[in-house]
Amino acid sequence: MRTPNADPRSCCLSTTAAKLRLGALVLAGLFVAVGCGRTHVSMLVTQPALINAQPYGASVSVAGFGAAQPAWGIAADQIRREVEQEILRGVGGVVRLMQHGGGLVISGRLTGQDIQGEEDSRETTCKDAVRVRQGNRTVTKTVESACTLRQIDWSASVDVEARIVAANGQIVYLRHHHAGDTGSTPETRSAPTWPDAEAIFAGLRRQIAHEVAHLVVPHRARVTATLYDCKRQAAKACTDGARLLAASRYDDSLRAYDRAIALSRDAKGISRADLAKIHWNKAIVAKYAARFDIAMTELQEAIRLDPGASGYSRELRDIEATRHRHDQLIDQGLQKN
Repeated sequence: MRTPNADPRSCCLSTTAAKLRLGALVLAGLFVAVGCGRTHVSMLVTQPALINAQPYGASVSVAGFGAAQPAWGIAADQIRREVEQEILRGVGGVVRLMQHGGGLVISGRLTGQDIQGEEDSRETTCKDAVRVRQGNRTVTKTVESACTLRQIDWSASVDVEARIVAANGQIVYLRHHHAGDTGSTPETRSAPTWPDAEAIFAGLRRQIAHEVAHLVVPHRARVTATLYDCKRQAAKACTDGARLLAASRYDDSLRAYDRAIALSRDAKGISRADLAKIHWNKAIVAKYAARFDIAMTELQEAIRLDPGASGYSRELRDIEATRHRHDQLIDQGLQKN
């Protein structure tokens, strides 16, 4: 979610979602207002699959995943199982997983998995607790001494070739997927222990499996909607609007922003730019309510009021993309509530 003039993540935080409902866009969340004059609502939305399974009978089967090296056979099978589980968890159950003969058949090959690392060390001062005798008793003292701390900096990667073929033999999708990660082991004075490569590979393989499954099933992704805090008389109405959006009460949220606009339109101390931000807020709510015509009208008014805020035009284009995703979801079997 973009804002007109700044990246909200630079100074504001969002909360996790608490509730979910299925629709053309599935969303829910909590909000927290933290500085910067903005309120953020963190939500889960449903994104369409890249490939629409409906024309292929809305069914998928997973033929298996091969491996470039014999030792990777178990790892490749993990990818297959993860893909199947992700399909079974698909939003709305609109794509059926079949053991054989699905309208779309997913297969693949684990082509690479590698981890590399090098030891890094730094000189520092370490503190040790030692027990010493003082007269008739033993006491603990902290002793400082020069020491060397060591760790291993590592990077890992997994590569998979994924293929999706229609029942008639047509190759619908063929592409390589790459996942990578980096990290460091805890610092220690003794020789550092090499990271658990298999656990790292398993996480990367799981990431790729999710990507592959999401090619054919709608899935949930987290987004953060950014709303502006309002000035003076409109402050409470805007706070109500954000709270109602977090509760998925779209009609009530839109009415709250209508009140904020009415209170601000001729109010002293409210600039055209301030009023434009309220129209932005209403546009964002309308976007997630799938009221795209309202969203576009509100953003066009925001642009008229504050033409120098380039983010309004960017959001207008984003709403067009959201409308397209909304249409894709309906075409993939997810109907608006």
